[in-house]
Amino acid sequence: KGMKWLLEHLWAGLAVMAAAVLAIFACFSGMPKERLPEISYADTILHVDWNDRISLEENERRTALLEELAGTLAVQKTSMVGTQQFVLGHSGEQSVSETSLYLKCDAPEDLTKMKKQLAEYLDEIFPLSIHSFSNSGNVFELAFAGDESELVARLMPENPDGMNVPRLLTAVEGLRAALPGMEIPEVPLKTDILYVADPQLMALYDASYSDLVSVLKSALNENEIFSIVQGDSEIPVVMGTDTRGIAEVIGGSSVKKDGYEVPLGALMRETYDLDLRRITSGAEGSYYPVEISLNGADAERAMDSVRESLMKDGNFGVGFSGAWFSNRQMTKDMTIVLLIAVILLYLILACQFESLVQPVIILSELVVDIGFALAALWLLGVSINLMSLIGLVVVCGIVVNDSILKTDTINKLRKEGLPLTQAIMLAGRRRLKAIVMTSLTTILSVSPFLTRGSVGDDLQFPMSVVIIVGMAIGTLVSIYLLPMLYYAIYRRREAR
Repeated sequence: KGMKWLLEHLWAGLAVMAAAVLAIFACFSGMPKERLPEISYADTILHVDWNDRISLEENERRTALLEELAGTLAVQKTSMVGTQQFVLGHSGEQSVSETSLYLKCDAPEDLTKMKKQLAEYLDEIFPLSIHSFSNSGNVFELAFAGDESELVARLMPENPDGMNVPRLLTAVEGLRAALPGMEIPEVPLKTDILYVADPQLMALYDASYSDLVSVLKSALNENEIFSIVQGDSEIPVVMGTDTRGIAEVIGGSSVKKDGYEVPLGALMRETYDLDLRRITSGAEGSYYPVEISLNGADAERAMDSVRESLMKDGNFGVGFSGAWFSNRQMTKDMTIVLLIAVILLYLILACQFESLVQPVIILSELVVDIGFALAALWLLGVSINLMSLIGLVVVCGIVVNDSILKTDTINKLRKEGLPLTQAIMLAGRRRLKAIVMTSLTTILSVSPFLTRGSVGDDLQFPMSVVIIVGMAIGTLVSIYLLPMLYYAIYRRREAR
């Protein structure tokens, strides 16, 4: 009865297909695009740079306070305090004033509560510290996700004096004012000790610059044995360390000239200067990366605001990178893969049916399936990501099988001499059970993955939604819309 009604009201089926096309365009333009779906974590790594000249013992004491504050919310705690002696470490380099604290909770809700407590404590008790939380990571993320911020603004100095710290701090503060509600981390700085020589005294005592440098290296026990080259970085191996204060070391050293000793402290003075903790370089030269957390805001508007702010500042140019760009590129790549698969499938079907029209009828089902699957993701608040796109490719490979068999059955019945309408009705009865059984086995096989709360469940949820919705809609398309399109195209030919 439903098939008869649809054959008499072809406009209804065409309206469904038109709505699916609109849904595809609306979803692809309006839905957020990510490399991976949002994953629930119950553990985190807290990175803290105390941004102060502290000893290792003081660093350990502060880290112990953080572990105590985590309390019973964290069921597992592991800390790496100060410099780590790993030649090929994967956790990055730390200074004596830095610490990394791994914390694991029973549930993601406990982790959120604990993060808030630790952040408030650090902001109140240690306002100079720079802290951040990062995911502990897993094998899947190491292979596909990467550690990349949503949006990175690369600030490149316009002035010849290079990366000036006061100008950089002013520019970053301007970005915070231009991007309200978006998180921009503090600029990590370090305090350098500068020794400025007195040229008049050096000339008086006949001391050269190389003499001062040689005495400084000897006083600070800088006895470099060799260097370890790791990628584009070089790690010096130095024998001997001095546990005395720098001032004591310099005060007890002297330059020997012509049988008399000149105190090193008399030839130079000690000053302090703020400098960047790290310098980043690329093809465009040295730049400072400002990591911007969009928090759901539009990335293009954020980039426009950054350009306007830096244009007013006048000291920095800007370039952009980040996960927002790589996610869009990933979506384009997967879309191209899907289009290539559809084109190859069309060519195969054209050879099989010896027709250029019937493959179009069969593949039109994919438009409806993809449109409704994307709409379901949008309603559930799921982004277009790697897993949901994999689900679309899987659906496109499975769901067309029913349409192929049904179209082949209609063709055989027509060759036997049955009229078009009767062939469509009879083919629908013969293929109904096979279509329903195929769809049910696929839908029921992925239904257990419709849960969230862990890494595996969160990864499989978007793919499961796409497969279930795509197969459910694809079943109705194979039963109703495909025969309707077949009837709409061949009824005029049969009349002739």
